[in-house]
Amino acid sequence: MEPLQTQLQQNLDKKHNLFCPEELPGPTDRDGGLFSEYELIKTFALPLEVTQGEERTVVLSKWRFEYEVRDEHHRRHLNLALDAGIGERNALGLGFINIEEGSKVSPREALQAQEGSR
Repeated sequence: MEPLQTQLQQNLDKKHNLFCPEELPGPTDRDGGLFSEYELIKTFALPLEVTQGEERTVVLSKWRFEYEVRDEHHRRHLNLALDAGIGERNALGLGFINIEEGSKVSPREALQAQEGSR
């Protein structure tokens, strides 16, 4: 799991450097992981048109991430993950995050928290 955790944090760190003020610490500047638990739900192959007339098969995975907000920096990193996604190829709709239905936080509350943290 360590390579996955490292990749997710580095990816989010890159987005933090693009979109957040320089003086705020990024995910890799803080102790502790972004998520407390990682659960692989499933993997599947999917044909994807990457450019007009060019199709490739990509292997996707669906995960469940557990967390408990540790402090305001951690909250900001989680909100950035919701806003910008984690993973690569976001322009194709991959690497995004959804709040699970029935979670303790509704999508409306998550959006309000994001707006309040800006």
